[in-house]
Amino acid sequence: MTKVMKIITWTLRVFIGLLVIFVAFNQFDAGKFTAVFQAQDFPPVSFNVENGYYRLMALGEAQETDIMAEPTVIKYRRLFDPQYDNKKYIEEWDHSAYRNMFGKELEFIRSKIRKTSTGRSNWIDGFINLEADWSETVLASEENILAVKSRWQGYLDRYQKMLECKQFEDFSLPQPQYITPNLLAWLQVGRVYIVVNMLDAMQGNWDQGVRNLLAHVDFCKRSVAGSRLLINNLIAKAMTRNTLYGLVSLMNRQECPKEIYQTILNGLPPIRYEEYGGRKSLMFEYLLGRPTKESINLIYKDLNGFNRMVLRLLFQENRSQKYFYDIMATVARYDQTPPSQWNPGLEKLQPQEPSDKGWFWWLQNPTGKNMLYKSSMWTNSTGMFHSIVPKSHQLKILYDLTRVSAELHLKYDPEKPVMETLLTLDTYKTPDPGSENGKPYSWNEQKHLLYGLGIDRKDDNGKMDYGNPLDSDFAIPVILYVK
Repeated sequence: MTKVMKIITWTLRVFIGLLVIFVAFNQFDAGKFTAVFQAQDFPPVSFNVENGYYRLMALGEAQETDIMAEPTVIKYRRLFDPQYDNKKYIEEWDHSAYRNMFGKELEFIRSKIRKTSTGRSNWIDGFINLEADWSETVLASEENILAVKSRWQGYLDRYQKMLECKQFEDFSLPQPQYITPNLLAWLQVGRVYIVVNMLDAMQGNWDQGVRNLLAHVDFCKRSVAGSRLLINNLIAKAMTRNTLYGLVSLMNRQECPKEIYQTILNGLPPIRYEEYGGRKSLMFEYLLGRPTKESINLIYKDLNGFNRMVLRLLFQENRSQKYFYDIMATVARYDQTPPSQWNPGLEKLQPQEPSDKGWFWWLQNPTGKNMLYKSSMWTNSTGMFHSIVPKSHQLKILYDLTRVSAELHLKYDPEKPVMETLLTLDTYKTPDPGSENGKPYSWNEQKHLLYGLGIDRKDDNGKMDYGNPLDSDFAIPVILYVK
């Protein structure tokens, strides 16, 4: 028995010794890490009521609410303006009530949108299938669209006022706890705004309908540039894409007046990176999500205090922030760089973050590694790349193609091959970001498609696959008529 006890005692000593060494080893962090992304890169924003972000935050309020009345403005301002006790008001904020504010309206619009066989909605999501004519679907759905317009006129008027705001500055704070706008209200009211104006144009009010759509594009570009939160940036891009597809569809109508092409061309000046890219939001996302000892309490809030204390003992803050920064900086680099200059290509890029898999992943900084996967903002770097980077480059290409389409419609000569006309256009001189040597965008004569090579940098003859952006061209249909 004595021999057994000695074995148990020595085993316990060895175990405790190894445990002490393990904990002690994890107290040696990397040197102080200073990221390029710093809070001072986000100077104080304007809390003037002219800032359209107020209107976005209040978009889902009941239609009878005066959203620019002082009580409503103050309700939102105190969540963000540093002159107030932001932490107190954020903790008191009823997230559920805010999200549900627009709940009944979501039920209403869903009752007006019949699903297609693929499960995608039709008249509100016309960009899904390039081979379908979105304008025809909108015309066929006139009754439902007008029913939504009638019920949502207050929201649409409110949305129009937001578009008229020349200033849009997301005033979210660079801290882990933050408040987002009612994104479903933004998506649904914005998409209804698009189809209502498409319908208005096709019913004869071409100039006003198209100008409203161009105003929407202009506002969405300001939203992309002015967004701090990444989700705001992504929604603004989605709204821009939808509106551009609406303009493309209208231009393909035989009855579209010729002067409308010039209006669209004038209304779409060359786009800047800030208006389609996401570097600013990626920088902000780093500040929100960088691992800290305080964020352990947020990510592992379901654990008791003792377990969280153990996690802190096995956490190396500098090393963890370097993990996070390296990934985010790589995403930002690919977002800013034309696909033709990527090395390696996105499809071959492997996740670079430290793995929490394998036999010995836990030996160094196990908490920091695991936090990258526990955070609601992270799965792995491949997922981040595939959900963010393609959207920036797709928007750039789609915007360019819409400009080329407008000028091509305007100068179309049936006596000449389309490619011959394309080569004379000013807009066609803009290079395809996915092609080597600055080549222009491509034309598929058989399918009447104008397209860019996409992020795979391969010519797929205009094939579009929204489900797999790594293996897809980015294209628009161009149906030409003699005017």
